[in-house]
Amino acid sequence: MAFSSLFELLREHAERTPEALALLAPGRSPLTYAGLLAQVEATTARLRACGVGGGERVALALPNGPELAAAFLSTAAYGVCAPLNPGYTLDEFGFYLADLNPHALVVPAGSDTAAARAARARGVVVLELEPALDQPAGTFALRGGPRSPAGRGGMGQAGDVALLLHTSGTTARPKRAPRTHAELLASAADYRRLLRLEAHYRCLNVSPLYHIQGLLAALLAPLSAGASVVCVPGFSAAHFFDWLAEFQPTWFTGGPALHQTVVDLARALGPALPPHSLKFIRSGSAPLSPALLADLERLFNVPVLEGYGMSEVVPICSSALPPLARKPGSVGLAAGPQVGIMAADGAALLPPGAVGEVVVRGPSVMAGYQDDPEANAQAFVDGWFRTGDQGYLDADGYLFLTGRLKELVNHGGEKVAPAEVEAVLLAHPSVAQAAVFAMPDARFGEAVAAAVVLRPGAALDEAELRRFVAGRLIEFKAPRRIVAVAELPKGPTGKVQRLTLAKQLNLQPAPAPASPAFTPPADELEARLARLWSRLLGGAAIGRHDNFFDLGGHSLLAGGLLTQMEAEFGQALPTSLLVEAPTVAELAAALRRPAAAAPKNGGLVPLQPRGHRRPFFCVHDIGGDVLRLAELARRMGADQPFYALEAEGFNGPAAPHGEVPGMAAHYLRAVRRLQPHGPYYLGGYCFGGVVAYEMACQLSRQGQRVAALVIFEGYAPSRSRQGVPGWTRQRLGYFLANLPGWLADYRRLGAAYAWRRAWHVFTQLARQLAVRLRVGPALRPRDIVDGAENLTPTQQQVLAAHLQASRQYAPAPYVGRVTLLNIRHQSLLLDPDPRRGWQRLAQGGVTIRRIDGSHHNILQPPYVASLAHALRASLDEAQPVEAARPGVPESAPV
Repeated sequence: MAFSSLFELLREHAERTPEALALLAPGRSPLTYAGLLAQVEATTARLRACGVGGGERVALALPNGPELAAAFLSTAAYGVCAPLNPGYTLDEFGFYLADLNPHALVVPAGSDTAAARAARARGVVVLELEPALDQPAGTFALRGGPRSPAGRGGMGQAGDVALLLHTSGTTARPKRAPRTHAELLASAADYRRLLRLEAHYRCLNVSPLYHIQGLLAALLAPLSAGASVVCVPGFSAAHFFDWLAEFQPTWFTGGPALHQTVVDLARALGPALPPHSLKFIRSGSAPLSPALLADLERLFNVPVLEGYGMSEVVPICSSALPPLARKPGSVGLAAGPQVGIMAADGAALLPPGAVGEVVVRGPSVMAGYQDDPEANAQAFVDGWFRTGDQGYLDADGYLFLTGRLKELVNHGGEKVAPAEVEAVLLAHPSVAQAAVFAMPDARFGEAVAAAVVLRPGAALDEAELRRFVAGRLIEFKAPRRIVAVAELPKGPTGKVQRLTLAKQLNLQPAPAPASPAFTPPADELEARLARLWSRLLGGAAIGRHDNFFDLGGHSLLAGGLLTQMEAEFGQALPTSLLVEAPTVAELAAALRRPAAAAPKNGGLVPLQPRGHRRPFFCVHDIGGDVLRLAELARRMGADQPFYALEAEGFNGPAAPHGEVPGMAAHYLRAVRRLQPHGPYYLGGYCFGGVVAYEMACQLSRQGQRVAALVIFEGYAPSRSRQGVPGWTRQRLGYFLANLPGWLADYRRLGAAYAWRRAWHVFTQLARQLAVRLRVGPALRPRDIVDGAENLTPTQQQVLAAHLQASRQYAPAPYVGRVTLLNIRHQSLLLDPDPRRGWQRLAQGGVTIRRIDGSHHNILQPPYVASLAHALRASLDEAQPVEAARPGVPESAPV
């Protein structure tokens, strides 16, 4: 079925199948096509009331989820939607808003984001999106904005621009790529035909909805077929397999980095995968390695389709579903537009087998860059769009890519303009010249690297330079490697040739910064560790100086590694040891000296020990995993010391604390050995916030000043040990409030779907009530913590002790102030008004800041950027920039 506009597509499905499901999301009832059309009409009415006319630009800076999907469809159907990465820095938002000059910007309600601050500084109307959490997924209201005369114009038509994306060029200024309704619908039709999408299909959308792949392949394409889309807050390794079980999707799509994480997760979970309903998996944004493709197909037993496209045209090519053949190394056949290979001079198309530039033309190809005649003259020749990629077509029409003619860095689908990063590097006082280029990366395809010429007398501090860039640009733009050279290597014409710099400087995929050269294991113990790492990290050869985190390791993989080490060596090691001993050689040394496995200062782990500000002490979440805090510590900046407190019980034979006051006293002894006197800056995540609260109470009773107590996503403990706790009452209220919706789901979807959701909440509620009233078995770790059954025995013991401590803690009032960093969508375990519980405890008052993400992913990119910004702002209020004081060394040994 052909459509002329996005609004016509939605209206047609709403009229034909009004009760068919369109958008789904975890913890929410589904939104039908009739409901989606109503949301689009309500949003456009609100935009008109704010003076936004049809065809005017509206920028979105929202986290992934059903509201972003519905907001995109609404604004694109009526005006011109410009979605922006919510993780951009203030300077980046300033640039993009200046370049776009939108009439309005939509941001999450109740959060002081960098996007909102940049918009207000430019006089852009800021509209706050407030989700209707008691309504189906994707339902929201827009708040704020002026009372302006109603905007003029109706819904967009075929030739009108619906979507405006920025595509990075080889200069620091990205180009604007406008996409019309006709072009987007032609792309959606290509995907629909290519993937053979039908109305009963369901896509699990874990791709960002500010990129063309997520918007078209994972949203518009299934909606054009009348199918449904599951919109999650962002990819979460901890919940991915739960989503597969709950929503029964027929396919999902993502980039190679996401697929590698899924494979790593499956390896960490063990050989048996849960049953699934997938028919195929799609990969895009960056090249997929043959080994990773084989791993995915072996794990899920479904075909994996690799696609090739870009912001200006998507899809270009794709491998096909069986029975059509797939050729190793090829990105497949033309997926809709006509594909050719053009000679370097642009004079003619080349025959099969000849290598040249890949060019495309067709109804899904962008007509031209906006207000950039020079770029259009370079990008188009005789109606063909020049992709900048090099390759050849074989006799059967399969496209093989052989290289890149452009200088962009393609980091797992994220495009980075070298000049943009070079401008930031040149702002550092130690850098005289800089050249940014792509280096090979096993996980992301390419990573950002840089060669710098230092100013006289300056020394290279690679880590400090990376932090300098990361503080001004989004994380993936920070160079993975920075190499100091006497002069920048240049070609025969005197220009820096970025395409060959990685080879000239001999930069290999994912090297360990401290020892780029491969050094084999020195003995049998190191060899056994290297084999474990290799199995977990994808089969590559592991040297004794390779760094676990530089090779792509993260907290989830660390848990899998420790589980396998315990089985292999019969010895449990605390997770925090990987922070202090991240290489094979260092870890082997720790295994030889069991006493070294324990943290040296009562559980205090220096995630970022340097800086002139007073240190921030952060308590672990329930279960004690401090590695989850490592990315937050890095994002806080090079001047902010950040210490994590690891749970007692990871230290070998010591028993974990089963009550909060003892836990707090134990941690305070370590804190006061490092910093004997206040003011102190404390915080914690979830259960860790409760422990940090008790630490603040004890410090106050000792006469010490607590300047800041910052709790992110933490529940307010009850002051009484008897009765039903507040979070159990909240679950009961949630169950009763949603009962009518579940009954409606039963009538519309059948018992298997509706009652599975209701039963999950009800059984958890029943077990919690039974434990509280002491009439049933003890609460199990997996009743509270997702994935608890995959923890090591030692971690299970610590988690059980934390659950006991949480149940028994009866807090005393605190004389100071509490700052809460809470997500916009409250978890079911938390009070919907987080101030209410804490106001009964904090006599100095409660401050709340809103952050992006969900309860489970705020420590993961991109949402950790929002958390770091809010935490930094909270500490700035309590501690002005100051020199280190006596007793607080710049780099304290731990």
